[in-house]
Amino acid sequence: SIIRLDSLQMVESAKLPDMQNEETDAFLQQYEQQERDRLLLFDGQNNRSMQQMYAPARGVVMRSARFDLKQYGVAIRVARNENVLAVLRGTIVLLQPNLNNTYTIVIQHDHYVSVYRNVEAVLKTQGTAVEAGESIGLMAGEQELEFELWESGKPVDPEKVIVF
Repeated sequence: SIIRLDSLQMVESAKLPDMQNEETDAFLQQYEQQERDRLLLFDGQNNRSMQQMYAPARGVVMRSARFDLKQYGVAIRVARNENVLAVLRGTIVLLQPNLNNTYTIVIQHDHYVSVYRNVEAVLKTQGTAVEAGESIGLMAGEQELEFELWESGKPVDPEKVIVF
């Protein structure tokens, strides 16, 4: 006999176990806590109001900032197709192609400037306003994302203000 597709979907979904159980609830709570932990509340200089700063991408810091060597940012190894996120609300003031077929994105925030290098696919245009945590680009996994953070014209060690 021929079973309609809708009927087949109902039969298959009836075979699924009940997804609402203690193990699932525990996993969801742990996941939500990890996402909250990716945010860092900090009080910037001059007693500025508390801000939420997102990590620019999910990954592993491969190189830390070394101001003595004029390396003002971190290099982050990310998974394939990982999103690059705006760390704070702001406006994309520069979107520049690089010689290695990647892009540099610069975002002006209230008192900060964030710089994202080696972004392999750009999702926004120059002049676009972005929200904190909004995806601005993608990493294909071929390059390391280089990220710098500047406050009032001075470099800030990203690892001191962002949880990676």
